[in-house]
Amino acid sequence: MMEHLLDLGHRRIGFVFGVAGPPLGQERLLAYQQGLQSAGVMDDASLVEHCGVTLEDGYRAAQRLLDHSPRPTAILVINDLLAIGVLRAINERGLRIPDEISVAGFDDIAMTRYLSPPLTTVRVHAEEVGRTAMRLCFERMRDPERPLQSVCVPAELVRRGSTGSVPVAGPVPIFGMLPAAMPMGYAAELPSPVALPEFELQGASMARGVDPAPAQLSKGGPILSGRARTLNAAVGSPA
Repeated sequence: MMEHLLDLGHRRIGFVFGVAGPPLGQERLLAYQQGLQSAGVMDDASLVEHCGVTLEDGYRAAQRLLDHSPRPTAILVINDLLAIGVLRAINERGLRIPDEISVAGFDDIAMTRYLSPPLTTVRVHAEEVGRTAMRLCFERMRDPERPLQSVCVPAELVRRGSTGSVPVAGPVPIFGMLPAAMPMGYAAELPSPVALPEFELQGASMARGVDPAPAQLSKGGPILSGRARTLNAAVGSPA
């Protein structure tokens, strides 16, 4: 799951670590930490929220993560049940999932596909884990001196609608955003063509620094085409 989130561009990833006892879930915490390390991201202990195992615990943990500044761009949750509480906390903040923040869980419990949005999670093949455990147990009973074995049962990433690319800053308006005072000699250049909101051009004052003569405004999608000119921001007049 960490590889999935990192591939989407996330680097500030919170982790909700809700377990009944300290020894439990350590492999998932370790996978989170190793994933950050492999991407060259410093492990920030403040982004790991330790909590209990109830929906309310997940909800409270998410609230604490969302209070961070800057807040995480993604939250990884140790299991799907806690992730449901996390989703509620995010929705109460008015944040859009996954446009503004991504959420992912573990276990692929039945209800995850019916959430809004459906939860991205990791499917653990519990039956295969059980069969493997019983086989190893019987082998140990037949041969108590048998060397210790470690068997890895592959998990499966289930991509749904709760994860997306890391949010990026929106476009910065060009007109009306210049500071009132700038150092003498500061110059800004307007690109051409420039996308404008829908209005009629009344003169050069409405398109600062662009010659009005070659301007063209189309009703379908207003685009101003004109020669970009340098602004002398100190006096507010074309150079």
